[in-house]
Amino acid sequence: DITSRLKQTYSKLLSLSEILPTILGFYEDKNYLLLFQNDDELRPTGGFIGSIGDAVVKKGKIQNLTIQDVYELDGQLRNHIEPPFIVRRYLQPHLYLRDSNFYLNFQESASMAALLYNLETGKKPDAVIAIDLEVLREILRITGPIKLQNFNVTVDSDTVSQFIQTTIKDNFFPGSTEKRDILNSLFTQLL
Repeated sequence: DITSRLKQTYSKLLSLSEILPTILGFYEDKNYLLLFQNDDELRPTGGFIGSIGDAVVKKGKIQNLTIQDVYELDGQLRNHIEPPFIVRRYLQPHLYLRDSNFYLNFQESASMAALLYNLETGKKPDAVIAIDLEVLREILRITGPIKLQNFNVTVDSDTVSQFIQTTIKDNFFPGSTEKRDILNSLFTQLL
């Protein structure tokens, strides 16, 4: 049983070691679209996309990370993209990046997110990565607590969701930068 498990683990590690240099930008810079999803507002392949990140990875390190409110980008969309039926019926007649994850599988949702991101910004991501609050909690379980200087608070895996949700909800108004500011502060500390 142990030998069988070791063989499976070794096989997975070997496969990962072959693609990891490409993913981490050792051969050429990689541009990743990050979808920050709020899993309190469910969607078929995650939560509501409230913010997005543009991460440039070079030689194993994130060289640049820009986080924006998704509405900043959605306001730049000039093309009509036909939405899935449920979006057209209950939300709006056009598909925007914020609702690109209404498809039933992540590959389809990620492809649509990449297309909309390209139409809104002119940039073509190499891959799309979804990050929800559960992913953030798991990362903080590994890293331990981090202090967010701009907010004078320390968050950990147990408190990060509540802090983000409460701060954004209490300070939201049209044009607010609170979501972007929290995510920038959080990911700057994590990096």
